[in-house]
Amino acid sequence: MGADIWMFIEHKNPATNKWNLVKNSKWSHNMVPIDRNNGLFHILCGYNKNDFNELSVICECKGLPLDIDKETAFWLEDLAFTSYLSLDEIQNFDWDKEVYYFEEDCKHSEIACEFYNETIPYMLSVDTNYQNVRIVFGLSL
Repeated sequence: MGADIWMFIEHKNPATNKWNLVKNSKWSHNMVPIDRNNGLFHILCGYNKNDFNELSVICECKGLPLDIDKETAFWLEDLAFTSYLSLDEIQNFDWDKEVYYFEEDCKHSEIACEFYNETIPYMLSVDTNYQNVRIVFGLSL
């Protein structure tokens, strides 16, 4: 079964202490362009444990944050498996860990290739304080 990951990046404004959706004109509706990747979704929030139990999880689903940006909430409020992760949580994950995935030895970073090689570097460009940048996401089933 295919499922789409809907992901947004938010930045915390230090002056107002409010989270704001990061706008990117190259992205449709400011949504991070992530292909269908259930392995990545499991790494992010523990989705589908029976099929991906060999993969580590950054953090189990937390639901949407209470201080979510209104536009982000509009897109995600009706989705399943919603959660969020700070850039700090993402950076502290062991992306180089070797795992056995679909009958192959590989690293978490290879499973999450697009996210690891494009999304994380983009997040790093938003703010040097990793606590002030986060992804907020959900699964459209």
